[in-house]
Order: sequence, then C-alpha cells, then structure tokens
Amino acid sequence: MKILGACPVCGGSGDPWADVHDRHYANEGTWKIDECERCSARYLNPMPSETELGNYYPTEYYSHQSTPVTGTSLKDRVKRIVLPLGSKEPEFTHAGRFVDVGSGSGWMLDHYASRGWDAVGVEYSEAACDVGRQRGRTMCCGSLIAAGLETESFDYVRSNHSFEHLNNPHETLAEMSRILKPGGTLFIGVPDTKGLMARVFRSEWYYTGAPVHTINYNRKNLAHLVEQHGFVVQSVRGNSTHGGPIGSLQSWFIKRRGRGSLSGGMVTMAPLILIGFWFSRLLDLCRLGDCVEIIATKPRAVPEPSQ
Repeated sequence: MKILGACPVCGGSGDPWADVHDRHYANEGTWKIDECERCSARYLNPMPSETELGNYYPTEYYSHQSTPVTGTSLKDRVKRIVLPLGSKEPEFTHAGRFVDVGSGSGWMLDHYASRGWDAVGVEYSEAACDVGRQRGRTMCCGSLIAAGLETESFDYVRSNHSFEHLNNPHETLAEMSRILKPGGTLFIGVPDTKGLMARVFRSEWYYTGAPVHTINYNRKNLAHLVEQHGFVVQSVRGNSTHGGPIGSLQSWFIKRRGRGSLSGGMVTMAPLILIGFWFSRLLDLCRLGDCVEIIATKPRAVPEPSQ
C-alpha cells in the first residue's frame, strides 16, 4: 500500500470522500477513497500495489472464465435482442492487429480473430491466461508495460472496464500510445462518477467497486487524461446496464441490513434486469448514465516541410 500525496489522474489535492467495504467479492477490511478537488477523480488512498490488487479477485471472477455465457437457444436470442449488452466497438474497414488490455481469458480475441485480426490479450491473472491459451488465444500475462509489445505495431488498443482497475493510468496510456500505429484507434470504457445513480447513491453506488476499482473516472477527466497523452478524442458516449440502478439499490439495502453481497439477489432477477437496463439507456441519452466509452485516435505523423 502506498499513501498518495496527489491525485493519480491530474496531480491535484485529494480530500477524504468515503470509507467503504467490498460488497462484490467480500474482501475483508475498509478502503479509504479520496476525491480530487480539481478533476473529481475518486481513488483508493492508500493505493494497493499490483501484487496486492491481484489478490483481491476471486477465482471465479467473471472475465476469467473460458467463455461468456451466450447460449444459442431461441430464449437466449430473444434475450440478446431485449438486452443488447456489450461494448459499442469502433468500426473498421479492414482487419489489423488488436490488443485487449485487461482481456480476462480473452473472449474478445475470438471475436476479432474470427474477422481476420491478429489478436493479443494482456491480463494480470495467470489462471485466466492459462484458460485463454488452452483455447488457442495469444495471451501476455502481466501488465501492458511488462508485455513489451512492439512499437507502433497495433491498429486497435482496447481497455473495456479494466482501466479503472489499474493504479498507473499515465504509464499505461503512454504505453498504449507507444504500441499504437499513427492513425490507430484507442477504446476505453469505464464507470462514470457523474452519472445520476452515482450522485444519488454515493458510496453505495454499484460501481464504486473498491478495492478492485482503484480509480473511478468521469467522462470529462478521462477525456482530458487521454488527450494529455496525445490522443484525439473522436466520441464520448454512454453505454450503461442494469448494474447502476439495480445494483446500487441492492447495495443500499445491504448497508442498512448490515449483511449480504452483490453476487446474487436483485441484480439477478430478470424483470429488474430488464427494467434497470432500459432505464439506464434512457439516462445515457441524457448523459447521466453509469458507464461511458471513449474512442480516440493517435494522430498520424506530420510530414517534415520540404526544403
């Protein structure tokens, strides 16, 4: 654990915001969260090391499983129509090289590989990497920086709901910029602390997520952070699910009852999932949803002026 003297996003001063418990994975203890007075980022303080963070994830963590639960029955197909879950991926005219940062066992690698892409996953969990390799996926175990990928060799770098799990945002973005080709695309999806549910439920907000969420962003400070590393932001759009309203409501009940977790209950009830999902999409239209996705590009090199 390292005590931070400044915000890890902008370097501003932080003030104590909340002391929280882990309602997702039942890690014991209390985590202190500070909020930056300048950019409003919320971050763990003290900040866990990478090794400590790795110990907070359960063996059954959802993205570490071999495949997502997506059946092919008529019921499952209808479910995907009424609940169109998933990231809003950028559009590409041709295949290239792709790296998924925080890939879990590599579900998205299959998606892009089936479309002709050379796909690589980067993941801290050795168990998840082993699962991915057993399914023929190319996996790098450890941090993006430790992976040592080739300079300017990727067309697309993606970090979907993994960037908020990292304790080194500037170093990671610098590495993303290094490995991206000029003109390449960056995608980052994170929870948004300026959403309505975050404002209403505060520390009981579903996506507070301590201790696995080390830093929680909003659309403004994340866009500024990305731009600081030379990227040009192309779009900032909401993509929220039922977790915000339903999960936050369940978290609120847990605090008042003094028991329970977010691994079951209301967040697994089909009617509430459906209502919560479409309510969240309505909030997205008002820019008040729980999750935001940023797509940015690395500028192409400016040619030297002719003599």
